[in-house]
Amino acid sequence: MMRNSLGLLQNVIDLIAAFFLIFGGWNATNSNTLVGYSCMTLGPVLLYLSSGMWTKQMGKLIGRSAFYGTALLALGLSVTILASVHAMPSVDRWVIYLILSILFGAFALSLVHLRLVRRHVAETS
Repeated sequence: MMRNSLGLLQNVIDLIAAFFLIFGGWNATNSNTLVGYSCMTLGPVLLYLSSGMWTKQMGKLIGRSAFYGTALLALGLSVTILASVHAMPSVDRWVIYLILSILFGAFALSLVHLRLVRRHVAETS
């Protein structure tokens, strides 16, 4: 039951993240087409990896964890560099920290779900 509830929560998170990747990428094409189209491509990739939640495909679950881990690492490094050179925005800085927290939560939930699935597969084998 816990595994299914966690999977449902992660699917909701993935849908929201894919929405922002696709429409944020569309908006980003105005300033940088490569970044914009890359983000637009990553939205469907995330939804594809999200389907591993119910099929218990370990490759998709590991890929999904790596997806959120990479995003967390990239944003964390960006924030660290901006803070070290005193270039952080002075207005609405809380949004950056909110996004970092959400990414960390999604990554942590992904790892917990992966562990639960591995345990379930080992018990049923």
